[in-house]
Amino acid sequence: DISEKTDELRAEEEELERRQEAKEVLNRATELAHRELKDHHTELYEFLKEYRDFSDQTMKDAKVGFISSDLSETLKERFSEQQLLDSGLFYERDGQIQCQMWRRVVFPYMRGDNTKYMIGGVPKEQAPEPYGGMLENSSAKYKKLNTTEYNEHIVYQFKQDSQSSDTVVITEGVTDAISVHQAGYNVSSPVTTQYSDEDIQRVCQEAKHYSTVYICMDADDAGQEGARKTAHELSKEGIEAQIVSLDEGDLDDYTSRHGYDLQELLEDAELYIDVLDQELENASRQEITEIKHAIFEAVESWDKPRRCEVLSQLSRGTKKENKDQFDEWLSTEQTEQTEQTEGFSHEDSRARTYFRLNQAYHQTRDHDTHPLFQTYHRHPEM
Repeated sequence: DISEKTDELRAEEEELERRQEAKEVLNRATELAHRELKDHHTELYEFLKEYRDFSDQTMKDAKVGFISSDLSETLKERFSEQQLLDSGLFYERDGQIQCQMWRRVVFPYMRGDNTKYMIGGVPKEQAPEPYGGMLENSSAKYKKLNTTEYNEHIVYQFKQDSQSSDTVVITEGVTDAISVHQAGYNVSSPVTTQYSDEDIQRVCQEAKHYSTVYICMDADDAGQEGARKTAHELSKEGIEAQIVSLDEGDLDDYTSRHGYDLQELLEDAELYIDVLDQELENASRQEITEIKHAIFEAVESWDKPRRCEVLSQLSRGTKKENKDQFDEWLSTEQTEQTEQTEGFSHEDSRARTYFRLNQAYHQTRDHDTHPLFQTYHRHPEM
């Protein structure tokens, strides 16, 4: 027994040591990549600043870097193959250790002074030579770290130093998130159109610490659908998110055109429940039930006074009708959950709700004017 416990303890210590060494690889890579970009690839550094309208301080805060061939070789010399592979920054091919982020602009996911995760993007075509043509044959716009037992995927976020900041903005891309940070707001990003099922639970818990939550995704259909799904999940946790509508492009494009004062943009945001109610008001008879069910699911967990206030103010139906319909819906949902068969999960139920909401949208030729998705309508360019 003593021998077995000793072996278990030794294994635990080895795992902790390998995690620490993997972290050291990522921390060192982050430090060197930022220095490499600023000191040895100055043209690319200045291009990124100008193209994104980022300040030197923002570039430093975000630890934006570049992994060149020289830097890749430097890391190989400083760390063992096992440490490099454990970090997820390197992989093995044909007996050779290769850097996953070679010749890419890298964006680390930081927690304090430590790099937990990292993605790498291809330099823009507009970048000065030789960077503009780098990796032009790559099929991946962004690359992520390889997943290992010794690294950790986390949500990309920035928190402001001010303890009084009680607002957070959820946005789509990594450069959108950096722009929000430069504008002075707390920010979280899925670095895609929506969070994974695991990450959205973390985001919901984190969002409870803020009094105001904005969601500003890209103006395209995928971005707007992602915004709604994120808002829906937050609402189910009692968090009333506000959806920000962009005329075109993404938030990074907006700040490049209009600067970093986001107050006017955020003031035009709409509460997610109000967005659904506007669609309800303009909905056809066939669509009313589906939209109401989405609202019912969104407010199910709210305390009764808040929920009753929403139901009493819906644009379709009286207070009593909406309350009766909610009670009927809730009873049906509870029955279905009780009678779940093997292979049927909560995720299926949630996906079914999204499918019902989006079915009409995807089957309609004129997407921008369909009443169920009027919130997606893009206004003329400002």
